[in-house]
Amino acid sequence: MKVRALIPILVLPFAIAGCDQDEAKPNALRKPPEPVQPVVVAQADPAKKKYDRQCKKNGKCEVAVTVNNCVITVDADTLAVEPDNRAITITWNITGNDYVFAPDGIKFTTDGWEKEFKDPKSNNDKFSWHDINPKSATQGRSYKYWVKVVAKKSGVACPTLDPIIVNDL
Repeated sequence: MKVRALIPILVLPFAIAGCDQDEAKPNALRKPPEPVQPVVVAQADPAKKKYDRQCKKNGKCEVAVTVNNCVITVDADTLAVEPDNRAITITWNITGNDYVFAPDGIKFTTDGWEKEFKDPKSNNDKFSWHDINPKSATQGRSYKYWVKVVAKKSGVACPTLDPIIVNDL
């Protein structure tokens, strides 16, 4: 029993020695904390738009569509159409021989697309739309669309992909 009574007495000096010396001082005597340096986070320049490729005036505008094991990818997830680039044809081309476009292979899903795109044409591994890109007060008009393909041999539809075209960007 006497040993148990001595344990707190033996432990107390070690507990006191382990305390931070600043904690025992009154507030006026404590060291101020080290200043924290502000973290500078790089921010995107709002004047610079993000896109994978831009269709230039009087140039070809083509998008490569690749399908592997029924997974669709395009080489321009965000395709920009240059301002004042009016009446341009955008053509999607499937690389490889195992897949073809569905009858509605490129289908716009954003409201108002009818004012921007017309005359779709489909030919198995090619699909095109005429992008009117009318002059507008609104720059950077975004239109999501679906890429829809089917396997040539089985006719099985692959899961759709939904990239974007941005007019006047």
